[in-house]
Amino acid sequence: MTLLSAVPQMHALLMQFAREEGYQQLQGGALRYVSSGAAPLDPDWKRRAEAFYGVALQNGYGMTETTAGICATRSAIGNPDISVGPALPGVEVRVDQDIQGGGDGLGEVLTRGPHVMLGYYRNRIETARVIDGNGWLSTGDLGQINSEGFLHIEGRAKELIIHGGFNVFPPEVEAALNAHPQVVQSAVIGRVENGDEHVLAFVQVVSGDEPDMAALRAFVAERLAGYKRPARIVMATSLPAAPTGKILKHRLLDHFAAQLM
Repeated sequence: MTLLSAVPQMHALLMQFAREEGYQQLQGGALRYVSSGAAPLDPDWKRRAEAFYGVALQNGYGMTETTAGICATRSAIGNPDISVGPALPGVEVRVDQDIQGGGDGLGEVLTRGPHVMLGYYRNRIETARVIDGNGWLSTGDLGQINSEGFLHIEGRAKELIIHGGFNVFPPEVEAALNAHPQVVQSAVIGRVENGDEHVLAFVQVVSGDEPDMAALRAFVAERLAGYKRPARIVMATSLPAAPTGKILKHRLLDHFAAQLM
C-alpha cells in the first residue's frame, strides 16, 4: 500500500490494533501518503498518527454535495496545523457569521464553484434550501478562516452544544478525551435536561485497560474550562459506527440508554 485515506476513527482503530499486536509504529513498507477526513483532527492525535505512520498526515474537507473536495493540506511531517487547508483550485469558500453561535470570525462554511452539485434529485425545495441564488452552498459546518486563508472546521452547526449560555464544540471536548493514553476514541453530544443542554461523552476503551473514571475526569479538567467538561462519561469497548468506521452520533443515546438511566 502506498496511499491511505481514511476517517480518524479508522486510523485510531488501526493504531490500537497495532499496539495490541506489539507494534508502536509501522515497519518498512511503501506508504508515502496518509490523509484524514470526515471528522476534525486534534493536535495530540495528529502527532501520534505521524509517529505511527512515519509520514505526514494530511487533512481535507469535503462533502457529497461538492463531489467530495473543498479544501486540502500539503503539510510537512511535524507541522502542528490541524486546519483542512486552503480551498482547492477553482473553489470559493467563505464563512457566514449570521447564525446561532456565530461571530468573531466563526460561522457556517459556504462554498461555491464547479464542484457544487446541480441539486438533489427531484427535490427542488431542499435544493433551494441549501443553494442560494448566487450559487453558494450551505454546508451545515461551523468554521473560521485564518490569516493564511486556511479553513478550520469546528464541527457541525447542529451539533453545537450551548451549556449555560456558552458555546461548546464537541471536537474540542473529544480532543481532550482522546489525549488520554487509555482512550481509543470518543464521541461527544449534547442532551437537554432541566432547561439546559449538558455535555455527554462516550469513550471507547480496551477491555481490561479501562482508565479510572476519577482520573479521566481529572485529566480532562486540566484541559477544559468548567462549562465544557462532560456531565456524564460512558465507557464502552465499542461505539456505534458506519462501515467506514465513522461514529454514528445520532445512535448514541439509544445505544447507551441503559447506562444513561
